[in-house]
Amino acid sequence: MNLKKITKKINLILCLFLTSISLYGILSTSIETIVVQSEIAQFVSKGEYVEEISSRTVKYYRIESDEEKPAFTLHNGIRLLGSSGDILLATGSPFPDIPFVNEFISFFFGQHAALVAGDYEGKAPYNGKKISITKYDVIETTGLADKKEDNCVSYFPNNFHNRYEEIIGLRPKNATQTDYDKILSYAYENMYKPYNYSFVFNTKNKYYCTDLVSRAYKSAGFDLNHDHIATTVNDLITSEDSYIFLYQILRDGVRHVYYLD
Repeated sequence: MNLKKITKKINLILCLFLTSISLYGILSTSIETIVVQSEIAQFVSKGEYVEEISSRTVKYYRIESDEEKPAFTLHNGIRLLGSSGDILLATGSPFPDIPFVNEFISFFFGQHAALVAGDYEGKAPYNGKKISITKYDVIETTGLADKKEDNCVSYFPNNFHNRYEEIIGLRPKNATQTDYDKILSYAYENMYKPYNYSFVFNTKNKYYCTDLVSRAYKSAGFDLNHDHIATTVNDLITSEDSYIFLYQILRDGVRHVYYLD
């Protein structure tokens, strides 16, 4: 068999392999999307309008449950989404104005993920920088900052409610306070580590947003990476170790917030 025939066979095998991977990805993501939309629809259907805390621009819908952990953190009269250790997810894409790219990212990955922080004072083991975090902040990582050094794990004020149109809040099933402490400690210990643009390589010292959340929860024994490849927003939602406690959707300038209480 000459070299030309061998090359053709190798190319054919590679082509079949890549096609199989692509089809698997599309099928898996399609199924996950259907499951996620079904879970959201069921969650929203249970909501009862709460007039006493609603306003012209924000409508709240209570879902009766045995939940003891509050769905909000009150700060200066504002109900910030989530409590310490909770996951906040934004659906959609960070590139809404770029055709095809927007649809591709929205379908396969989702937009963003963050952890609601707790009160913490200390230094980041990674580089010794001072950390002064409060329960009114979120811990997240981004790869879209203008300055290279800002593309890292960091903390910011929790303004998720104003940053994104569709937001999903997640919690781990049967978590204890000790579990939440481990989750947040993991995030604090990896503060300022760089963003991982490769997603599947060099995962020891770099993070992308959903990966940071997944690995922080893994440190407490919760498996949120549904397909165990690159962690997506859908993976976190469809994991058997998580459940939805909050959902926000923006319609015609009005925020509709559904929450367990």
